[in-house]
Amino acid sequence: FNALLKTLEEPPAHVIFIMATTEPEKIPMTILSRCQRYEFRRITSQDIANRVLYIAEQEHIDITKGAAHILAVQADGGMRDALSLLDQCAVMGKNVTVETVRSVLGIVGREGLRALTKAIGEQDLPQALKTMNDLAAQGKDVRQILTELSEYLRALLLYQAAPHYGDIYLTDTEEALKTLSPLFTEARIVAAQQRLHEAMEELRW
Repeated sequence: FNALLKTLEEPPAHVIFIMATTEPEKIPMTILSRCQRYEFRRITSQDIANRVLYIAEQEHIDITKGAAHILAVQADGGMRDALSLLDQCAVMGKNVTVETVRSVLGIVGREGLRALTKAIGEQDLPQALKTMNDLAAQGKDVRQILTELSEYLRALLLYQAAPHYGDIYLTDTEEALKTLSPLFTEARIVAAQQRLHEAMEELRW
């Protein structure tokens, strides 16, 4: 940082420095005070989905809104990733549906998540293990299963807190969430989420 500070204090006249970091709190104030600072935020899933729909229209790719939403969620804030995924799906045919996206990306989908969540909610361990085995046998990646299960439980928690929040029904139908909701307390969902996140970290090793 001392070397960088000297460069910033006496910069060549023809040079513009552009620096990027995900950890601004680690940059000394002596550096920050000499910079113009701009905060870049993650692109929302809705904005990504809208852009995917627009580009698909320009490229004459027929894609459903549901498929665009799944691509946006899987991109996790990255527009470039969303467009790469769109390219992969478009290779499968000019009509990109939810089923196309699930197939290309190896996504579990509502039915499998619904069955797994129901078994967990009813504390039916044999059925939960069987469902996990069935999903694995279909070629679903364990990390993907845990990621989608976490999203499903999040939707269930939001349903309990704000049933009129429309975005949760992109995860599953109101009827399904209403049926599963009594099987879980808020505390149990939070505890399950914590354990799922720990499991996903452990999977790295």
